[in-house]
Formats: sequence, C-alpha cells, structure tokens
Amino acid sequence: MSKASMEEMKQARKERGIKPEVTAIRKRTTLVQKAIREAVGEGMMTVPEIAAASELPTQEVFWHINAMRKYGEAATVVDEEKESFLCYRLLPKDK
Repeated sequence: MSKASMEEMKQARKERGIKPEVTAIRKRTTLVQKAIREAVGEGMMTVPEIAAASELPTQEVFWHINAMRKYGEAATVVDEEKESFLCYRLLPKDK
C-alpha cells in the first residue's frame, strides 16, 4: 500500500470516527495470526503445538486457526501419527 493511500485511510478514519477499541482488536488479530504463521511455517502442526510454539493460549489459537481456515488461509490435514488431533497447514496467499 502506498504512503499516500495510508494517509488517505488515516484521514477517513478520523472523519468517520473509528473507535480506538476496534483498531486495537484489529492490531491484536494481526499480531496473533502473524505468530501462528511463524509457528507453523511450511509444516503442519496441531493446535496445542501451535500454542506452545507461539506462546499463545490454546483457545485463542483454536479460534484464529479456524478463522484462517474459513477464509482460505489454512487447511486441515490428517496425520496418522497424531490421530487424536487435527493438524493445520498454511495455504499460499494469493496476491
């Protein structure tokens, strides 16, 4: 995104009065999903493994990984060795 576009967005936020709470939630979501992406990388992991690697609560990882799956950013993978847990892998981003 260009610097001019970012400035236009900032100005629009000021005019519309976007609440700081909404911005904070969005920032937290971005940080959590980045941590999940870094933890999983090119491999596949279960939710408890992702939580341990990213140092995030299991419930939060579960919620975010399922949101990422819903929007086509992650996929469920069956691993015979980890049959009691679903594994997740990241899908390539379309640009």
